[in-house]
Amino acid sequence: TWLGAFVVAAAAFLLGLRDVQPAAQVLPDDGAFAYEGRWMRMHERARHADWPCSGVRFRVQVSSAAGASLHVLWKGVRTRMKVSIRDSGRNTSWNRTIRSHWISTWGGLAEKLVFPAPGNYTVQLRKLTSPAPYGPGISSYLLAGSVLEFHGLGGVEGKVMIQRPHQKMRKIEFIGSSDTAGFCCDGKPHWIGARAAG
Repeated sequence: TWLGAFVVAAAAFLLGLRDVQPAAQVLPDDGAFAYEGRWMRMHERARHADWPCSGVRFRVQVSSAAGASLHVLWKGVRTRMKVSIRDSGRNTSWNRTIRSHWISTWGGLAEKLVFPAPGNYTVQLRKLTSPAPYGPGISSYLLAGSVLEFHGLGGVEGKVMIQRPHQKMRKIEFIGSSDTAGFCCDGKPHWIGARAAG
């Protein structure tokens, strides 16, 4: 009945769960996302980050026997982003790095994430590129900085529940400037700065 459906929907809302249908989109303002680092809210459909190590986390509960998949909706300019997925039940994890276009484009990107079996997964997206990948000087006038726009989730296939990650009871606070904030976290081992810092 409609009353039973209302009770189920209300309980899911109070528990912070989002039952996503295949054609639906989970917007960046949804409470299921935990943001870390420096983010700017552009509007309800986009969050903007330019500093490295800025990230967003969310949990995915899959109940389909054949697994499920969804798409991370994003846009970037000369941006690399690390995608980490951890399977809590099997204590396994895997990572990959995705890249945006070299120049600005009108269209966005949709990165497909596959969850092969039922279970609880934690997904973390972490921006790797620094805000000014070509350094100061004339390049800052000719080329825009590395920017990441997060537009939420979409294209869900299978029975999926999106949840907010568990909040940790304790935090460690670091006070510092660019190095502490993750400047040049995408550096190469053969770079002088990276070798000196390491």
